[in-house]
Amino acid sequence: MLAIALLSVTASCVYIALPLFWQLPLRFLSAAFAAAGIAMINSVGNLSGFVWPYTTGALKAATGTSTVAFVLVAAMMFIAAIAVIVLDRSRKESASEPSAREEPELAPTARADR
Repeated sequence: MLAIALLSVTASCVYIALPLFWQLPLRFLSAAFAAAGIAMINSVGNLSGFVWPYTTGALKAATGTSTVAFVLVAAMMFIAAIAVIVLDRSRKESASEPSAREEPELAPTARADR
């Protein structure tokens, strides 16, 4: 009974995070690359939707329990959360630093025709 309750809480947390997740490409990528980022997310999601059930079955057959598969999913979610936090902090730091590509302001020059 406890496992079902915890699984329900976990599933609700994952579904709560989905709207926030789909904003990530627009937050980290420029408009030109956002579509490619969303396409990559869809591709990886579809691939994992095909591969992960087979992986779960293989892990359960090898270990005799589904615990390893659930721990791997939890670890991947944790790593993804850490990656988002690190990327967001590095993006904020790079936005606060003056860009090296900006041209320095030039001092006004005196007019020669005076």
